[in-house]
Amino acid sequence: MKTMTRINPVERCVRQRLKDVADLLEAMANGTSHGKQSVVRLAVTPTNSEEDASIDTEKVSKSKLIHDLRVACRRGETALCASTGILAATKSNWIRQRMHQIRKLCNPLRDNEIFLKWLEKQATSKPQRKLVKSVSQAIKEEYPPVADRAQKAIQQHRFEQHLQKLSSSDAGADEHAANGLDLSDEHEQNGLVNWRHQLGRWLFHILDGLIHNFPDDHDNFKALHQLRIAAKRLRYGMEFVAEIDSKLKLQEPIQALQDMQEKLGELHDAVVRLERLQAEFNRHRTGNELISVAQEGLESSLADWKNWWQPAIWKRLLKQSIVEVSKLLT
Repeated sequence: MKTMTRINPVERCVRQRLKDVADLLEAMANGTSHGKQSVVRLAVTPTNSEEDASIDTEKVSKSKLIHDLRVACRRGETALCASTGILAATKSNWIRQRMHQIRKLCNPLRDNEIFLKWLEKQATSKPQRKLVKSVSQAIKEEYPPVADRAQKAIQQHRFEQHLQKLSSSDAGADEHAANGLDLSDEHEQNGLVNWRHQLGRWLFHILDGLIHNFPDDHDNFKALHQLRIAAKRLRYGMEFVAEIDSKLKLQEPIQALQDMQEKLGELHDAVVRLERLQAEFNRHRTGNELISVAQEGLESSLADWKNWWQPAIWKRLLKQSIVEVSKLLT
């Protein structure tokens, strides 16, 4: 008698994350953030100030959509990476590649939007107005290629079809069995142990990456950027595992990693901003005021990071992470 293959919690979570990506791709392809209600919710709170009253709602909508799509793609990539050996890798390659491509296309948009927001807060001057104009134009030119790539990913239901293949029965029972994941009734418990071990080993590997990227010199901006990337990977990985196993107490490590990511993100933005301004005005020796403000911002962000990051935080993060992740292996 043929046994029925059950969907394990890992596959269920992967499918939900990829479904979120598909919904956002549809919204992007349609050029709107007002697609399915469960995807993008934009709320601009009205105020009495003239500055807030002049908010470009369409601009905010696109910015929000780009942000949500980048995050969804990263969450989807993390889910597929975590499930390597649990789900059929050959079935996920197409989706993985599309998410990576789209996220990479979104990155310059994100950087320009961050830069533009900073510029708009600076005192009005000829160099400032020139940059605001050029960066705004760059954003307008960078948005259509992302929408076009999103359209190509979902046309003729391609993304949805590959998502269904990822969880189809022919990619299920045989490959699960090959990986020791027979989830029939009599072997369900063995299957559960297997995927927990898989996720535990995977998380320890990412945690090891964070440890290896911890810099000796906190004035080394390149090293701090690599630390930020490692922290981001571990945070997304922990969030994925926490969705599957709610008994794991990962909330505090996740919050610490998020705080670390934000502090290092502000520092990285400050570094890139100063380098960009110096390259822009180096030849003409203009924009000194903007460069001066950017330099002060960089020094402030670096001081903020050093003040926040203390040995006690590092020790607590490592201890809590090791204790909780170890539960997946026992």
